[in-house]
Amino acid sequence: MCSSAGEVVNLSCPVTVTDAVEDWLNALTSEMRRTLSIQLIDALQFALPDSHIIENTYKCFQYIQSYPSQVLSLAELLSFTKQCDEAVDLSAQQLIQGNSGQQQLNKLLTLMKQRLSAFSGLASQLTAAGHIKEGETQNKEGQGQKNNQQQNPYKLTIQDHQLADIKIKALIFDIIHCIDILEGLQRQGSESALRSYWFQQMRLYYQMSQNDNQRKKKKTQLDSEDNQKDDRSTNYIFDSLPMRVFIRMADAQFEQTFEYQGNGPRLVHTPLTDKCYLVLTQAMLLGYGGHPYGPAGTGKTESVKALGQQLGRQVLVFNCDEGIDAQGMNRIFRGIVKCGAWGCFDEFNRLEPMVLSAISQQIQEIQRALKERRQYLEMGQESIRIDPNSGIFVTMNPSGKGYGGRSVLPDNLTQLFRSVAMSAPDNELISEVILLSEGFTDARKLAGKLVSIFKLAKDQLSKQVHYDWGLRSLKVILNTAGMLLKRDLAQISNTKIDNTNEKKQNINEQLVSIYRQEELVVQALRSNTLSKLTFTDASLFNSLIRDVFPQIGISQVERQELEQAIHKSLNELKLGEIQSQIDKIVQLEQALHQRMGIVLVGASGCGKSTLWRVLQRAYTHLGRILHIHTMNPKALPRSQLLGRLDLDTRKWYDGILSSRARLMSREEDNIASWLICDGDIDPEWIESLNSVLDDNRLLTLPSGERIQFQPGAPINFVFETDSLRFASPATVSRMAVIFLSDEDLGAQELLQAWIRMQPVNMQDKYKQWTQEIALPVISY
Repeated sequence: MCSSAGEVVNLSCPVTVTDAVEDWLNALTSEMRRTLSIQLIDALQFALPDSHIIENTYKCFQYIQSYPSQVLSLAELLSFTKQCDEAVDLSAQQLIQGNSGQQQLNKLLTLMKQRLSAFSGLASQLTAAGHIKEGETQNKEGQGQKNNQQQNPYKLTIQDHQLADIKIKALIFDIIHCIDILEGLQRQGSESALRSYWFQQMRLYYQMSQNDNQRKKKKTQLDSEDNQKDDRSTNYIFDSLPMRVFIRMADAQFEQTFEYQGNGPRLVHTPLTDKCYLVLTQAMLLGYGGHPYGPAGTGKTESVKALGQQLGRQVLVFNCDEGIDAQGMNRIFRGIVKCGAWGCFDEFNRLEPMVLSAISQQIQEIQRALKERRQYLEMGQESIRIDPNSGIFVTMNPSGKGYGGRSVLPDNLTQLFRSVAMSAPDNELISEVILLSEGFTDARKLAGKLVSIFKLAKDQLSKQVHYDWGLRSLKVILNTAGMLLKRDLAQISNTKIDNTNEKKQNINEQLVSIYRQEELVVQALRSNTLSKLTFTDASLFNSLIRDVFPQIGISQVERQELEQAIHKSLNELKLGEIQSQIDKIVQLEQALHQRMGIVLVGASGCGKSTLWRVLQRAYTHLGRILHIHTMNPKALPRSQLLGRLDLDTRKWYDGILSSRARLMSREEDNIASWLICDGDIDPEWIESLNSVLDDNRLLTLPSGERIQFQPGAPINFVFETDSLRFASPATVSRMAVIFLSDEDLGAQELLQAWIRMQPVNMQDKYKQWTQEIALPVISY
């Protein structure tokens, strides 16, 4: 099993591929679950508090390297649940006796903070080791081995380092959530409040298989009374698994299905996340679906995916639009209930009202079969075997308030789902956790300042359609700051290798410099925000930064190699070297790495096409391969743009955009691809790309087909338009905006560029005439 991040999990027993596809796929599924279960048993002994791995950094590193991210997370949470159960019981007894009951909780809290410190320290050491080139290791024979081990005891390639960094971040997120739970428990003042608070948290328990002779003597955490609880997986027990894992939240219980999850992005747990989890698990317990709703960028889809990841379910995201009919939805439902996956239907209220009414009966039948634990379900004229682990979830933006093309769900459909409002995520807590996982030491202070700047900018800057001060924009800044910090640590590491011990000490002091970390955050903030601001707002935004970060000067991220290529490209194209335009090109290049969707906004003739054409030529000078596909989306009807489904034959015919997207998804990793859409942005077609432009990087077709773009692949959708007045907030929040203001390009710069394209013998006369005649007339 392999993940997109390069994680490889070897099956405990090989599976033979034969002509009987159904047989070997079923065997592969069973072996996948058995392999993860076996690895979890081994990993659990290192996650327990008596393993002492956090006392040795290299042992901690070996623990991270030995197991997949999914197994590591389960092991840590199983261990935490076991310890927290014991601490809660002892604390409850102390509260009954009239004592404070804080001793056991404080002890566990100290232990979790030690684990957090150990994993954070390991992340810093691995970042310092990130200068190793791919294919090289740090251990060599003889004396060289000893010296290299002193510099870096870890055997790492570039891919190993990136994978270990992802695993450690996931563990840091989980441990921070455990610490938050313990701090919440400490705030409870009575025995009943303490137990009630813990009862509402997500808890993981395990049960060893009684058929495993080697492990059957080990104590299980589930007593006979607990086994009588309602379990949605009782009809789907994996008898061959050496360990079964159960997830409980309140009175709901589910079995972990050990579906390999790879290394997907982790969700930061907040009180809003816990509320969402509680509502969704209670909905599944009662046989209903889940319905998170709220504005764009509040974590609706990501919460459903994170909960499915916790339960070991495969979560399939489908972006709904008016091109999907009832028969297409029926086909998707049929596949979901057969394979035991979760279907998350994003923008569910963009379906036609007739389609919503038709599929409500299908959803009701599926939910009734799941609630009654039936093995078979009649769908149409076919009887299919239903997997009890399947589920249906829908997410929606509010109808109205700038969200065009959305309707209100009919009452008979609303009753099939339990709703949870996702209105205001805790941006400050999310920022703090992400910064801490990236290696920032004063994360809480920096997070507070970042969120303050966003609030001030939202209140004091002008109201523009293309401005987004939500969570998606904030996360891009945080990730950029993390990359800048890693770059600094790698540079410091390279300096340490050739320096004396005294210099090393000075560098270590620089490593934790609070001033430098604030400087990196300001750089990330400016590079990701100034590109979308108007000329007037840009000056005001810089003033806000100086007010919040008074000690930090304004500095740019150094891009010398890129800027040299840009200057060379401008000369070749006979264009003037206008600094504001060069800055926009650099901002465009940065945005291409941070977002999949970029929109160039500005009036006609302000240089939108010039930006990407200059950058295209600069890429050539840098030795990068780039394929560009250009189109005008408004010149074609929807069926020719996105494709159409023949209602008689159910055959799908690609449109221009979908065919180019399919071609781009098959490109090699070293080839960059841009799809340039030059024309007005209309919700009629742009909303169909919502799942492409966000973290899912997935194009869902009305036929049910899913075109997946790999994370990190250099594929971008670039839009050129004069305004975003018709775009919904859901679209704007998903894209990076490069705004070209009229003030950025004056008459003198345009005339100079025109003169450079004239014959050489006439350029001096043209310069004289423009100075004496053209410019005074324009100024007048």
